[in-house]
Amino acid sequence: MKQIKLLIGTTLCVALAASGGSQVTKSGKNYLVRLKYQTGQKITYDLITEARYPGLGGSAKVTSGLVVDVKSVSKEKYNVVFTVLPAMVGKEQRTKKATVNATVDSRNRIIKSSAKEGSAPDMLDLAYPDKPIAPGFTWETASIGGFKDFGNVTARTTYKFVGVKTVNGVSVAEISVSQVGTQQSTIVTGKGTILLRTADGSFESSTMNVTARPADQPAGTNNAVRATVSLIRKKSSK
Repeated sequence: MKQIKLLIGTTLCVALAASGGSQVTKSGKNYLVRLKYQTGQKITYDLITEARYPGLGGSAKVTSGLVVDVKSVSKEKYNVVFTVLPAMVGKEQRTKKATVNATVDSRNRIIKSSAKEGSAPDMLDLAYPDKPIAPGFTWETASIGGFKDFGNVTARTTYKFVGVKTVNGVSVAEISVSQVGTQQSTIVTGKGTILLRTADGSFESSTMNVTARPADQPAGTNNAVRATVSLIRKKSSK
């Protein structure tokens, strides 16, 4: 279904934007969030989408993955290759592998990329605040782009720094996410949480609850696709 592809595309935007190692350090009563990759670092994630479409009485589980491969680091600039693995529904492949070469700075801003303007890297651009932030601080990104197989998406995402806590014995910084996206005649909304490890600066996980519905139908329509999208860290070479 078109809506399932769009769900994958928009949630990948959030996942890719947050998948860098974000060093979260205390600065007085506030926290400074900066990108902290290492040369040779390679992180693999599972991406799982569990979709439900009540109007058709069905559901689907879509599995994919994300690989973040850091090629080099120079003066707080990072040359990174992002690879999104094919999306699978059971044994059926729904999308092709997508690869983006990008250079980002310590605030996670895209400096240059291998893709054309208005495509995938523009959706990855989650610029971290330029100063230390306190719990409750919010910031936004607005972008246009997407991968070929997922379609172009216009999205506005709001991030809120919730604070630092311990989850399963690991200290993490919690960031809540709220997103609104559109693609032609489809509207996508989502809310979720991103967790960043504070000790080593690595991305831990994210979970998004997302709804995609036809633009000419109201919220709550049975023709909407509702999904839970989880990005889970599998392993890292560093």
